[in-house]
Amino acid sequence: MKDNSLEQLNSLNKPENKIGRFNENHPELKEGEMFLMNDEENSEALVTYNSLQYKSKRFGTIAYSDDGNVLDKKIRPIFVNKEEFKQHFQNLKP
Repeated sequence: MKDNSLEQLNSLNKPENKIGRFNENHPELKEGEMFLMNDEENSEALVTYNSLQYKSKRFGTIAYSDDGNVLDKKIRPIFVNKEEFKQHFQNLKP
């Protein structure tokens, strides 16, 4: 991700960009967490669960599209602590 990733992520939270953002209120979210992404277990994608550096990362059970549709059962949501996520990007600033 580029250094301006936090700004890009923050732009997604503007009210006009809320359409299709089902995962912001994912039913499996715990207090203080945020939805990070959906991933297939044992994925060979560039960014996978195992490559994520967040100590708080955890798999959920049911993955949804941004419109709230249930995805393939092999795909699972990944959640991380909001503060750890913010701290990660603050540490990237020069």
